[in-house]
Amino acid sequence: MAAIAGKLGELWLQAGTATAMTKEACELVSGYTYHVTAPTKRYFDYSTAVLVYCGAGETLQTSGYTIIGGCQIKFDSAPDAPVKVSGKYLPTGSEVTFVQNWSLSLENGGLFETTSLGASGRTYVHCGLVGWSGSFERFYEDDTWEAAAVAGAYHLIKLYEDEPSDRVWTGYVYLGDWGKTVPVDGLQTENVGFNGIGTPAYAADES
Repeated sequence: MAAIAGKLGELWLQAGTATAMTKEACELVSGYTYHVTAPTKRYFDYSTAVLVYCGAGETLQTSGYTIIGGCQIKFDSAPDAPVKVSGKYLPTGSEVTFVQNWSLSLENGGLFETTSLGASGRTYVHCGLVGWSGSFERFYEDDTWEAAAVAGAYHLIKLYEDEPSDRVWTGYVYLGDWGKTVPVDGLQTENVGFNGIGTPAYAADES
């Protein structure tokens, strides 16, 4: 279990109508990771399949990539350009609140031995990330986003690492337990837990 912490973040409610897009152009983020070129179409509707096409012939890909953070396509190796996607995107919705003093836990699946009988050395395979969760604090304002959480709505979270890092963790989450505290100065704060959906994105911008 890897733990990461930071001071600032944002929570967005994914609201509005999921809108279809067909073979939308993508651009390189870094390495083998791409996202939709148009910023307003960058966040995928989590309940709709994303179809990925590569190359001049727009060949449909059936493997070799992972959707991360609800907004990026991470390939196992360099894809044939151009990269395009079909599916549905969600409007970025409305920013619900700033968050502070966040912590993030990444759970990996560990190593499994794959040594063949009679082999002279041991071999292993890494199972990768199998889950992520965390918590944050915020100053209490109203119950709007709590009502959305109770209704089972998922949110987009952006967690900024402290300087000098320019990295941000982004992904969809379900909100869990929270508790309120009232300090001496009367400012009410909340401690909120969350569980991640899928795999988070980790990039140098909010892509």
